[in-house]
Amino acid sequence: MKYGLYLAAAGALTSMHRQDVLSNNLANMSTVGFKPDTVALRQTPPERERSGADTPPQLLLERLGGVVQADDTRPTMKQGELLRGRSAYDLAIEGDGFFVLEGGTPEDPVLTRDGRFTLDGGGRLVSAADGRAVLGADGQPVTVDPSQDVVIDGDGSVRQDGGIVASIAFVDPVPGAALHKAGNGTFRLRDPGPESLSLLPPDGRIHQSMVEASAVDPIATMNQLMAAAKSAQSNIKMMQFHDYLSGQAINTLGRV
Repeated sequence: MKYGLYLAAAGALTSMHRQDVLSNNLANMSTVGFKPDTVALRQTPPERERSGADTPPQLLLERLGGVVQADDTRPTMKQGELLRGRSAYDLAIEGDGFFVLEGGTPEDPVLTRDGRFTLDGGGRLVSAADGRAVLGADGQPVTVDPSQDVVIDGDGSVRQDGGIVASIAFVDPVPGAALHKAGNGTFRLRDPGPESLSLLPPDGRIHQSMVEASAVDPIATMNQLMAAAKSAQSNIKMMQFHDYLSGQAINTLGRV
């Protein structure tokens, strides 16, 4: 009975973790450039195998297997809807690609899809979310003349007065490179390395005076949240049932 109690407890904890992740996704359905997180699940092997115990297998328990646990939570890089921005410095990415903000290194850059940019007092292009400077292809902050109109091409080239004055760094992790969230709409590489970035994504394009909306699907997320809640409740009821059986065993068999 204890084994079943452990299985139900693990299922309840995993379902509650899913609820937390899905609730956070739902709370960010209006956050610019937000990418929803997904929870991967994995089943652990039976305790006999995990502990390496040299005991004969219990076929019924072997069929039950081990507990279900949450694996790494990772962002889903779905495309968000492109919306009209408020200024010429608002940028949206269609397809693959990220902007690069200061605070990282060439091997471990700070990436973002949140293109709400503005100018600071020195004419530097900075993120409206946290004030970090937007880096150019040369690794230096992008600087423009605030007194002149600016045109930003799909590849990140910045034009003023008929000429190119800067080029916004527009990069994409190589296939298989995993990202994790680093706060304020930024991402970092899980395993940084010198070969982690390609300079130009094949199908990404920058759109000026636009921003990328959150990629959260509120209806699908709400359905998943309700399913996770039901799963947690079912596992908690199973825990209560095992607790009841344990009490019955103590009170009844203990008298024999």
